[in-house]
Amino acid sequence: MKRGFKLSNLDRILSRVGFHAVYEKSIRETVDLACKYGFSSVQIETAMPQFFPERYDGDAREQIRCYANDKEVTLKVHAPGEDFSLQTLHASIQQAVIKRLKKAIDFAADLGAKLVTIHPGTVPGFTIPGRGTIPIDVQYPQLHIQSLKVALLELSDHSKGKTLLCIENSPFTSTVMKVLSDMLKDNRIFLTWDLAKLYRNDGTTYAQIENFFLEHLDKVRECHLHDRTREHGHQIIGQGFVDFKRYLTLLSNYDVDYTIEVRPIENAAKSLKALRKILK
Repeated sequence: MKRGFKLSNLDRILSRVGFHAVYEKSIRETVDLACKYGFSSVQIETAMPQFFPERYDGDAREQIRCYANDKEVTLKVHAPGEDFSLQTLHASIQQAVIKRLKKAIDFAADLGAKLVTIHPGTVPGFTIPGRGTIPIDVQYPQLHIQSLKVALLELSDHSKGKTLLCIENSPFTSTVMKVLSDMLKDNRIFLTWDLAKLYRNDGTTYAQIENFFLEHLDKVRECHLHDRTREHGHQIIGQGFVDFKRYLTLLSNYDVDYTIEVRPIENAAKSLKALRKILK
């Protein structure tokens, strides 16, 4: 960069975009691919067996950390989320989930990862004729609030001094947002904003969730990028109805990292190219 030259806010976004490593064979390979395709970071998906923390001993983790540093590629970790949920009222099961998430946090710390993203998880519900499915947290709000808060407090204490703990809107319910509103005040935890998950199938947004993020832009540390169509999310950027320009313009004033969650890497590269056009 020339002396005296300053990146615009939107250009700075493009300098902080990574890709989501899901199908790659090793973390070293993901670092090499980031360099090849022009990504500044990699988000390691620890739900995939090749990225399970127990596959990497202390020496392997240190070697990866040094390799990523030498290549100037930032590492980030995504904890398992699809088959885990912190929003269970079964204490023994919740503790098992917390234990696994702690392993992801420790893995991130050993790799020198900047942050780790976790999901709150789904809420069980029961169908009532004429009313549809009623989530349990609606029936037992205080019980759910207390249970989730205790879990997140334990995880935030575990991550302190190791890496940033970010909670993704996957999903965000009134209960989750209530708990997070209290915890965000003292920087115990931070947010991962998945833009496409803000949208319904018809292209409209969830107003309550959107307002929550707009009120807490200063707490967002990670942003997931993929497009949304009527049928699916995780589509190549530019093929759906996500308003990237609007939300990224808002985030550009804050210290945020970005991950394109479009697979495989070739489609992530196409998305990066489309994102450049959108932001230019």
